[in-house]
Amino acid sequence: MVLYIRECSDFTPENRSPIVSIPVNDPDGVMGRLRAANVVASLRAGAVRLSLHFYNLAEEIDRVVEIIADH
Repeated sequence: MVLYIRECSDFTPENRSPIVSIPVNDPDGVMGRLRAANVVASLRAGAVRLSLHFYNLAEEIDRVVEIIADH
């Protein structure tokens, strides 16, 4: 499964961030499915915005990718 992900900032240590924005075709539909799965996310300019960190499990991230890709 592949999502379109584009780098929007540089990755120098002083500018790194755990925030990821993923453009989606149906923002409201995707957000509804994420909320139903108890995923905390927001919408910004038609993109789903997530803040990932070390405490997120790989399985949780895989589930988010499935939800976004299936919609």
